[in-house]
Amino acid sequence: MNKIDSKSPKGKSHRSSGRYSSTAAQSLMAGISFVFVIAFALPWISEYYELQRDAAELQQLETTLIDTQRRQNSLNQIEKQLASEIDIFIEQSIDDSNIETVREQLIEIVRSSKARLRRLEISPGESRAWAHEGDDARNESMPIYGENSTFVFYTHEVELQADGSLDAVRQIISDVTSHGWLMTTKTLLTAPSGVQASPMNLEIRLIVYGLRPAATNPDSEDDLTQEELALLGDSTHTR
Repeated sequence: MNKIDSKSPKGKSHRSSGRYSSTAAQSLMAGISFVFVIAFALPWISEYYELQRDAAELQQLETTLIDTQRRQNSLNQIEKQLASEIDIFIEQSIDDSNIETVREQLIEIVRSSKARLRRLEISPGESRAWAHEGDDARNESMPIYGENSTFVFYTHEVELQADGSLDAVRQIISDVTSHGWLMTTKTLLTAPSGVQASPMNLEIRLIVYGLRPAATNPDSEDDLTQEELALLGDSTHTR
C-alpha cells in the first residue's frame, strides 16, 4: 500500500480538503440554527413584546378604574350631603304649600307647653322674584339692578298670642326657635297678665320665608303644587 507523504503536495491537498469540509459543515449548522431562530424564536419575541404592551395597558386601565372609583365615591358622598341639606332646607322653607302645617305646629307647641292660645293669625302669602345674587329676605323687593333667579320668594306674617306660666312661655319661645324655620322676629313681648292662673302674656310676630323654583311654564300642570292641582281639579269639575 502506498503511503501518502504529508509533506507531499498531494497530502497537503487532502488535509486542506478536510478542513474545508469541516468549516462548511459548521457554517451550514450555524446557518440552520440561525434559520431556526428566525423561524421559531421571532414569533415568541413578538408575542412577548405584545404581552408586555398589553400588561402596561392593563396597568394603566387599572389605574384609571381606581381613580374613577375614587371620584365616584366622592361624588356619591357629595350627592348624599346635598340631598340631606336639601331635605333640611325644604323643612325650613315656608311657602303657600306648607303654611298650614306651620299653623298646626304652632297650635301643638302652645298645647304641649300647657299655655292658653289667645290668638293665632297668619297673613296671606306674598311673593316676589328672588335675585340671582345680593338679595335680602328682609327687603320687600329685590335689588334694583338685580337679575332674576329661577326661584320665587314667599313671605307670611305670623302673630301668636298666648298666656300661661313663666315656664310655659319659655318653652313656647324655645320650641318655636328649635323648629329652624326661615324667619325673622319682628316682635317678642312678655308681660305680666295680672291673672294668677296664667301670670304671663306672650306676643310673638314672625315673618316666615320660603323659596320655591319658579314655574317654567305658568300654564303647565307639572309646575303646580299638589294643593294647586286639587284646586284646578275642583274648578274643572265645577265647569
